[in-house]
Amino acid sequence: MRIQGPIAPLIASALKPFGNDCIFFFNYNRVNMKLSYQVMNDSVNGFFEAARAGLIRAAIHSTRSPQEREQVILAAVDEALKEVKAYPLEFGFRTREGGGTSHHLVYATKFVRALNNITAVRLKSSTSQELPRNQ
Repeated sequence: MRIQGPIAPLIASALKPFGNDCIFFFNYNRVNMKLSYQVMNDSVNGFFEAARAGLIRAAIHSTRSPQEREQVILAAVDEALKEVKAYPLEFGFRTREGGGTSHHLVYATKFVRALNNITAVRLKSSTSQELPRNQ
């Protein structure tokens, strides 16, 4: 299913029934590219909501590295999910060529225990020695 519309209300509706968690594909390359082009404002505003998208655009203008820019964008996703009382956790995937991020799988839950369980699974199966960004 392709997500169209503000991210927070869509994820909140997926998490509403008891015991539901949500994993969604976040195409970081596309979002990152769209933030730089004014012609794409409607698309980005629709995904993040206009006020949050404006804050992201302002913040990325002062970033000094691609990694900082990625952190700003992911922080906005986290913030949107936390507003609907979800605990987010991202699983980043790097490109083979340059080592930059291509996409993320974003896990969201309303239960700390579920977050802890998925974090343990991630640490066991990860090829990276990094701790999860959200912890």
